Amino acid sequence: MRRALLFCAWCACLATAAPQPKPQDWAKLIADGETQVTAGNYSAAIAPYREALRVAESFGPEDICVIASLDYLGNIYASLGMWMDSDQHYRRAIKIAEHAPGAETITYGLLLFDLGTMYGNSGAFDRAEAPLKESLTLLSRILPAGDPRIGLAHASYAAALMKRRQYSDAEEHLRHAIPVLESSNSAIPLGGAWNTAGLIAAAQGRNEEAKDSFEQAVRSVESVTGPDHPSLIVSLTNLAVSYANLRRNADAETAFLRVLSICEHKLNPDHPEYGRILANYAQFLRIQNRKSEAKKVAARSESILRQSARRNGTGMTVDAAAFRR
Repeated sequence: MRRALLFCAWCACLATAAPQPKPQDWAKLIADGETQVTAGNYSAAIAPYREALRVAESFGPEDICVIASLDYLGNIYASLGMWMDSDQHYRRAIKIAEHAPGAETITYGLLLFDLGTMYGNSGAFDRAEAPLKESLTLLSRILPAGDPRIGLAHASYAAALMKRRQYSDAEEHLRHAIPVLESSNSAIPLGGAWNTAGLIAAAQGRNEEAKDSFEQAVRSVESVTGPDHPSLIVSLTNLAVSYANLRRNADAETAFLRVLSICEHKLNPDHPEYGRILANYAQFLRIQNRKSEAKKVAARSESILRQSARRNGTGMTVDAAAFRR
């Protein structure tokens, strides 16, 4: 499976860490942004979050609302594949949080979690593992055992271990994560955990089990987002690849077309995830001997990935899924 699908784009919002009450204009701006995120309109969330940061800065340079606003912006830029912008906002928030409220706090642990998850989503796995491990260690020390944020940390660290082919260790972390996320009704992160379980199974040739896990991931996320939310993109793409590996080609085609429709309607046109999914679909078409269609889709993928690479200041990488013939 392709590397970018190892991580689900979860966000551990810090707004709940902010002391109450705070000025209503800041809270309303955050709520406006969250409304857009819930609807899957990520680009539309940028403006209210930016304005929320401007308002928060008037409270003082180290106010918790500044940290929360930076985290919201880091999350939304990560969801849009704008990795450099995301990294800058997370790092600014972490720098502030080191001094106030401090490095032994929930806020600091959640910021590390978001930073590590962003690195995983961007494919920078060598940079993802350390902040994810530190976040898990810190949150496990401060929070009660059943807290869903610990479940999130276990699941995301499992994804990092999966990339290193430490499958047994990764599955052990998922055994911690899944019951906690199920009991807390955390449907979207639970879907991410099932997605990682599917990737581990697929990497070991357990294709039916992988398919079942990806279907569970889609059901979990879809139960709260509906059928066309961008939170479905990761698990739905992996499900399409899984169907193709099982030679369920009609199901694979349906899943690919569904996820591409979500990308086209919900993501910015040069989102790297969109480009990589097109690369996967092109490979599927080639295997089906639909070479003319595959060539057009591949050209479109390469164009999108070049645009994304230029925006993020990185080299273009096309990492297509490992279909089995």
